[in-house]
Amino acid sequence: KIIIAIVLPLISALIFTYIKTPDYDQIEFQLGANFATTGGFGSNQVSTVFGLGMFLVFYLWYSRILISGYSFIDLGILILFVLQGLLSFSRGGMIGGAIAILIFLYFSLINNKRGRKKALKYSRYLVPAVFLILATVWVANDITEGQLLLRYEGETAGTLAGNKEKDINTITSNRADIFQGDLLLFYDNPMGVGAGASRYLRLSQNDVASHVEFSRLLAEHGYFGLIFFMILTFLPLIFFRKNYSLEFKGFVIAMFFLAWFTSFHAATRNFVTPLLIGISLMTIVNENNFKFNNKVQSE
Repeated sequence: KIIIAIVLPLISALIFTYIKTPDYDQIEFQLGANFATTGGFGSNQVSTVFGLGMFLVFYLWYSRILISGYSFIDLGILILFVLQGLLSFSRGGMIGGAIAILIFLYFSLINNKRGRKKALKYSRYLVPAVFLILATVWVANDITEGQLLLRYEGETAGTLAGNKEKDINTITSNRADIFQGDLLLFYDNPMGVGAGASRYLRLSQNDVASHVEFSRLLAEHGYFGLIFFMILTFLPLIFFRKNYSLEFKGFVIAMFFLAWFTSFHAATRNFVTPLLIGISLMTIVNENNFKFNNKVQSE
């Protein structure tokens, strides 16, 4: 119920962006964030929540908890999340969502005998789903005339023209430079420069908000920020060990990874990180109550 409560407004946002998006052949796709496919809002934030939607819809679909009541409709929603998220040209959210799916599948299939039996049972669903997702990536790249894959390779107009060297800073869209500037602030001010002050005191990327929550905590809160980040990092792992179900362990660690990964490209400006960390602290007390099937759902 918690997951569905998160997914439904994400579907609303997805529908809104499709309504606001012009015909694809009217969009000039370039090697930068694309606001035409995100309803005019920040592409990084939209990509983040679409990556989250992609993971959660896949998780529900794989667990046979159908939002619409029909498997093919839910699979269609998943594909739409993938397509629109890719066309936002913001990479962090989609990469995070894809890795979260792989983490969940690892614990559900590779590291779980019962999960492997389940995979064989649902292989007629899983294999076509993976194929459709890969096909969607190909379609998105074709829509953008090859610009999508260049974007994910870290290319920019400057690097392709030979005017700029491709390095960690260009690949991360200046996040590495912001990160380094925050670390220098922490080195000079071990107790921190104060909440919200780093963007104005940073020598590099001055007046640009931090995109990495870890470096912002260090720069603005000093050692207290370091302690806070360590608590956020290790506390979910402690709860992870207490869960009995391998499938639920996979879900928890995937949610925690998505929260942690999001904080390194979008900080906490969209509340995804604190929300998912809170969810990743859940513990199943009685494994017998954790049965994801339509019968239990109907009951």
